[in-house]
Order: sequence, then C-alpha cells, then structure tokens
Amino acid sequence: MKGIILSGDSGSKLHPLSLGIPKQLIPVFDRPMIYYPILTLAKSGIDDLLVITSSSQQKAFIDTLGDGSKLNVHISYAIQQQPDGIAQAITIAEDFIGNDNVCLVTGDTLIFGEAFQAQLSKALRAVAKSGNATIFVADNLEGEQYGKILIGKTSKEKKIIADGDRIAGEYYISGIYVYPNNVVFKVKDIHLSERRRYEILDVNRIYLEEDKLQIQKIAPDCVWLDTNTPENILKCSLYVQAHQNEI
Repeated sequence: MKGIILSGDSGSKLHPLSLGIPKQLIPVFDRPMIYYPILTLAKSGIDDLLVITSSSQQKAFIDTLGDGSKLNVHISYAIQQQPDGIAQAITIAEDFIGNDNVCLVTGDTLIFGEAFQAQLSKALRAVAKSGNATIFVADNLEGEQYGKILIGKTSKEKKIIADGDRIAGEYYISGIYVYPNNVVFKVKDIHLSERRRYEILDVNRIYLEEDKLQIQKIAPDCVWLDTNTPENILKCSLYVQAHQNEI
C-alpha cells in the first residue's frame, strides 16, 4: 500500500497567513499541519509516502520533512506544476504507485480518533480483498469547498455532487481516499471540469457506478477539523493542545 499526500494548494483562503509558508506547513499547535495526515497513514501501516507539492514550495517541505525517517516513514517528492485538481495526483504518482493500492490524502485533512484508524484499516482490508475504493464522509461540517454525496437506501440512490443546498441524506466527503491499483487507469477516463480541474469526485463517480465504492461515515466520536480559515486553524490548535494524549 502506497500513500500520497497532496500539498500543492496555495492556501489562498488563508491569506495573508499563508503568504510566506505553504498552507500544509502552518503550525497546528506544536507541529506543522502535514504531520497529522502523515501520522494517520503511518498508524495504519502506510509508511511509503509521496508528498506532491508545487515547484516553488517543494524545498520548504523537504527542509521540514526530509526523508521522513524522524516520523518513521519514507518520503519521496513530486511536483504538481499547476493546481489542476486532486485527481491529477494519481497521474503524477503513477510510477510511484506501481502495482500497489493507494491511499490519497490532502495535506490539510485532519481527522482524529481511534475509531477512525479502525475505519481506515477496514478500508485497507476491503481494497486488498475485493478491490473496493472507500471514501469517508460526515454530515456535521459546513463548507462548500467539500464534495458531497447523497445517500439513499440502496446503491442506486447514491449520487455524488459538487455543491448545492443541504438536504436529508447528504454528507460531506473528507479529503482521504482509498483506491485499488486500477485507479491509475480510471483517472485517464475523466476530463477537465467546468472549473478546469481533474476532479476526484469524477473518479469516485466511476467507482460508484461500478458498485465498487464503499462509503464510511466517520464515527461520531471522531473529529474532522476544517482548516480553511484562520479562525479554524486556531480551533484546530486548541483541540490538539487539549487532546495531545489521544493523538
């Protein structure tokens, strides 16, 4: 199992906080933000990681993370020349993925709780056993920046959407995804969206249509923290400070 951490986002929503530092290296209490998704993967046994950054910011990540040995992982690096969507990370990482399955996480995804680690482990078993992809969703996070999925009583009543008004059965999709190796071929079947991005939502739709997409609701005793405003960065830091022994 390979791990990809996509960290090419310029962090424009956090300006001026992120003008001098990549968003994913902004401190959350006592460590850079990206440490948390790295530790989430490492706790699940995913220790061969590729960090994808912009060309202008890559040195800052290398200076901060090095080869990953201090975090008990091995880190390689790749560049995303333009912010052309999360799905593009799969294309960039094709050689790195090789014949393995892959867990993709954005570098600003902070999910805490032992129950979530168990959920991620379940997803890793599912992809190894039956080739099912997995997305993780929650219904208690506001923010139009997240993709959404409508969940009905049957698989035919599920629909992935990009935005829209909240309705019953609608959940936000978090920034961590587990895919079988064939995702490297699936991404070649998607096209640029209206906003000129290769959308990870379109990849998820393919697996949904094939009935190969597991949807796990993040356990209620877990916490998914938003990092898209300075106020939320502060909330994240205060949460981590109060729960250090649990992280």
